[in-house]
Amino acid sequence: MSPATKYSQVRARHYDLDLRRYYRLPAVQISLQVVLSMFIIAFFIFFALRPTLTTIISLQKDIQDSRQTLQQLDAKVSSLQRAATILTALKPSLSYIDASIPTTDAGYIPFTSSIEILAAQSGATLVNDNIGETLLFSQIVSPFTLAKTESVVSMPVTIQVAGSYGQTSTFLTSLLSLDRIVTITSVTFSHQAITKDSTATVTLSISGTVSYMADQKQITTSLPSDKGATSK
Repeated sequence: MSPATKYSQVRARHYDLDLRRYYRLPAVQISLQVVLSMFIIAFFIFFALRPTLTTIISLQKDIQDSRQTLQQLDAKVSSLQRAATILTALKPSLSYIDASIPTTDAGYIPFTSSIEILAAQSGATLVNDNIGETLLFSQIVSPFTLAKTESVVSMPVTIQVAGSYGQTSTFLTSLLSLDRIVTITSVTFSHQAITKDSTATVTLSISGTVSYMADQKQITTSLPSDKGATSK
């Protein structure tokens, strides 16, 4: 064995003895126990707190999502407030809008009553009026739901009055001034021959449409097109 090898072995034995003596010191033993205890405590604390940390992270995410939801709700509330302001400003005009294009029914009776009143006020005689197809719906099935599927439904109208030219002309002018929107497609004046025993009589024939809001698909499905018509 070479001197260098013997020297290395001697140094290793001395180093081992020094370590054993070092670890036998009370201060070193206490320090090692403290470090080991702290490591064990930290190990168990980590696993004990892990569910809590997971919950905290989850709650932070929920809080962030809630804040985003709150911002969206605030935006919707702001929009609703603006809509309420606009509605309040338009509220006085809503009755006129509903009168021009009804939304809860077809408006047969109010329209025919208006025709009769206009004829009486003008002095003309109402010969005949015919209004579209009859719509009879129950509360269970109704096309008047104020839903997005509603659209403007046109209802054909024919009216015939008789009287002097002034009376029939006044009737036509009043008809065009109704709150209910009437679209005139044709107007025909005809008159009878003048005799010694009678005055000239003019017959005014009007064709057109009136409108209302409803679900056209619901009407088509529930009422076939060959249903009766409302006429007078």
